Amino acid sequence: METREISFLRDQVQRLNAELAKYQRKYKTLSIDQSFNEKSTSTPWLADQSILSPLLEEYDQIIKTLQDENTLFKNEHRELKGKAEDLVEENDRLVRELKETLQNQLSNNELNHVTVDGQPDSDELLINLQQQLQLAIQEKDLAVERWRAASREIDRLERSLELEKESHQWRVVEEQANQVKHQYHQTASDFNTEIETLQAELRQTRAELTSSSLQVTELRRTVAELQQQLAWKDQETADAIFKEGVSDGQTSKLKIAIDDLRQKLSVATKKCEQLQQDKEILENRAGELQKRLLCTDDKEHDAVMKVRDAIQMAENAILEKDQAEILCGQKDEELEQLQEVVNKLINEAGVRTRQEVDLVRKQSNDRISKLTEELHRMEMDDAEKQSQLDRLIREKRAVESELEKIYKEGVAQGSKENMSYQDLNQRTINAERAKNDAELKLDSLQTTLKREKLNSEQLKSQMEVQFTQLKDRMVAMETDLQTCNEECLKYQDEIDELKKKVQSAIQEKESAQRKYYKELAIIDQEKQMKIRDYEVKVQSTEDTNRHAMSELRKILTAQQRMAARWKEECQTITKKFETKIQDLREDLNQKQKRNEEITALLRESQEKTTDAGKTLAEATRNIRRMEERIRESEMRASDATKKLARLTVKYRQMESERQSLLQELSRSQKELSRSTKGASFNNSVEFVSSHRSSNGHMNGVSKNNGQLGLEDLQSER
Repeated sequence: METREISFLRDQVQRLNAELAKYQRKYKTLSIDQSFNEKSTSTPWLADQSILSPLLEEYDQIIKTLQDENTLFKNEHRELKGKAEDLVEENDRLVRELKETLQNQLSNNELNHVTVDGQPDSDELLINLQQQLQLAIQEKDLAVERWRAASREIDRLERSLELEKESHQWRVVEEQANQVKHQYHQTASDFNTEIETLQAELRQTRAELTSSSLQVTELRRTVAELQQQLAWKDQETADAIFKEGVSDGQTSKLKIAIDDLRQKLSVATKKCEQLQQDKEILENRAGELQKRLLCTDDKEHDAVMKVRDAIQMAENAILEKDQAEILCGQKDEELEQLQEVVNKLINEAGVRTRQEVDLVRKQSNDRISKLTEELHRMEMDDAEKQSQLDRLIREKRAVESELEKIYKEGVAQGSKENMSYQDLNQRTINAERAKNDAELKLDSLQTTLKREKLNSEQLKSQMEVQFTQLKDRMVAMETDLQTCNEECLKYQDEIDELKKKVQSAIQEKESAQRKYYKELAIIDQEKQMKIRDYEVKVQSTEDTNRHAMSELRKILTAQQRMAARWKEECQTITKKFETKIQDLREDLNQKQKRNEEITALLRESQEKTTDAGKTLAEATRNIRRMEERIRESEMRASDATKKLARLTVKYRQMESERQSLLQELSRSQKELSRSTKGASFNNSVEFVSSHRSSNGHMNGVSKNNGQLGLEDLQSER
């Protein structure tokens, strides 16, 4: 039964540790989310480290209650030790008093050799003695019945305890523990599958990021090639203009050329106007293209940020997984250590119980040896008393012979006979006093028996109180289990909601990536169309005029300046991004410090659980000691009943002997009454008066003894 209780307590400790680990995992995820969402203030203990979580507060309260119970058990143990020492001292004192009274009686019996003579009122004495013996026997029977009823109640309580421990509630608790373990394994497997899926998604996102970066580099290369082609075309136009200037050196053809040039100037002016209009159109288109490029750059930056966020989330998930694995390993090691400690405690408790049992056996054997010695002494006393009775019978016969002689001698020796008759009366009075002393001893033994019964009843009531306390603890632990199950269901619902959110975020990411690819394809097509238009226009402008080429050079220089500006802006953006990364790293370091603090709290809570296990082991030891003490009290009660039975047998033997003696006395009295009626009449009157006074004294003593026994019982109660 004790191993079952220990296993039940171990299961409860494991459940509490599992629930605390789940809560701390949830607490970590909330702290990570809190860095992104600072507006959520529904959980203040996440923001302030000084505020503990509700589960940790409940855990501390449970530990405090266990410590208080431990102190109460220690105080009860000290009180029980004091009571046990008092009982041992009282038992020793009673044994000493019994020995002293027995020695006094033996000395009185040796000094006063009893010689019994005929008495007229011996029937009344016999009736009184029989009544007193019957009362003593009835009291003994009542005491035995009470002791049996107490033993039956103890057996019934033990059976009820065993039935309750084997009842349906214990099975339900074990089934709930198995369900909690199964749910824990299921949640761990689900977390592992989710982490694997997140890792696969992270790999896919990294591959997509590399492909997008390659596409961006290819686009940049194409832009650089186009810029080089435009520069080459500018150089070719300049060379052509220089060659035409050299070929026009002839003076004869200058006039014709001037006329032609004038005509061409008019045409060129018209074309310049057209080109200016085209230039304005191209500038407008270039502005639109720049806007589109800025939009694409912003989208690229957003996509890169999203990818980096996804990478960070995946890294955080991996870190959480590693931390969870480390925590699981630590908890497994701690559980193994706890099991080893509990096994050591159980072994030590077994060794201590064996040692205590051996000590109790030695003490009981010593007591049995002492009791056997006392029995031998009592038997020797009985043998001495029997020898004394034989002497008395011989003396009676001698007295009868003397009475016959006195009857023959006559009335002259009447005075001497009266003196011998008085001696016989004194001897009978001494025998009655010895009987009264024996009755007093019997009353004292009965009072000791009653005290032991009261002590056993007190111990039984204490055990019942402890049993009720254990029941209350069981109910409290069942309520804690129900609350833990409800929290597990809540956490599972939250996990399902988070899974749904993750799936929705993944779908949004996929839709954003699709839109991004579509926009990139559209931009590529537009760029290709524009490049073709530019090539056609460049060919037309090369044929038309040099001025258009110079303007195009200016436009290219402006574009180069814009490209330089774009590069500078990209550098500034990268610097900002690096600063953000540093800030995020600092946040990660802070969160790691927070996690270390939480792990320290977890270790402290685990140390408290070990202390609670030790207190529970001490409580079980105290319960075992109480059971052993109850068994010792039962053994003492059984020994007392055996002693009473032996004393009753001895008293019955004494009664039978006394009856035989009284019969002989009655015969002798009848013979004496025939011989000396007149002389013995006065003596008989004196004997009756003395006998009545002695009976009154004995009745008063018995009443006083009964009152003293009742007063002792009331004081003990």
